[in-house]
Amino acid sequence: SSDVCSSDLVNIMFQKIENYLILKNSENFEEHIAKIIELEKESRKIKLQLIDENKNIYYKRNKELEVLIPHDKELFLFKSSVIYYDILDKIVTIEYPNEIDKILRRQHTRYDINVALDIFLDSHVIPSISFDMSLGGLAFINNNHIDLNDIIPIKIKIEELAEKEFKIKIVSKKDFKYKGKNYLMYSGEFFELEQESFDSLLFFFNKNNNEEININIDTITAI
Repeated sequence: SSDVCSSDLVNIMFQKIENYLILKNSENFEEHIAKIIELEKESRKIKLQLIDENKNIYYKRNKELEVLIPHDKELFLFKSSVIYYDILDKIVTIEYPNEIDKILRRQHTRYDINVALDIFLDSHVIPSISFDMSLGGLAFINNNHIDLNDIIPIKIKIEELAEKEFKIKIVSKKDFKYKGKNYLMYSGEFFELEQESFDSLLFFFNKNNNEEININIDTITAI
């Protein structure tokens, strides 16, 4: 039956995951990253440790959530609700799913590449740093307010890409904490990306696929 297929898919999903998932709040578009502590299939529970350092996180009982599990180029999505939240230890227990609601194809592989960026806001140039990058866009860390759907020019400050023009459209924003300091993390999609710039990105990712590229986040001013 289709139920058997769905439950098989759930089992496959939890075999594939690398111990973390994303809790998505559809009311305010916040996303929180959590690490799986325990899977209790018999009692239909998943116990999670929230690893975001945001002090204001609160999950009330019976709150409905969308849960995303990244895997390679796919995102498994299922709906769940909160059974219990331990506010002191930031441990949230949610319902184990009966089925997967959607499997979303990620168009592009993401690379954990941290490089210096210049963000052009009005007449100001704001230094920033990328959190991850793909051929579709990038996430970056900043301390300035940017509105969702804003289209902003950026410079990617590495030799192979420094001369190329990039614009990104802001699609999400969340709080980000690192070493006790507060930042904002924005995700943006490349907007009107020219073929030449796309080819340069593709070459850059292929060349650096197996290398760690990191610069120090401490160069960015916190909020």
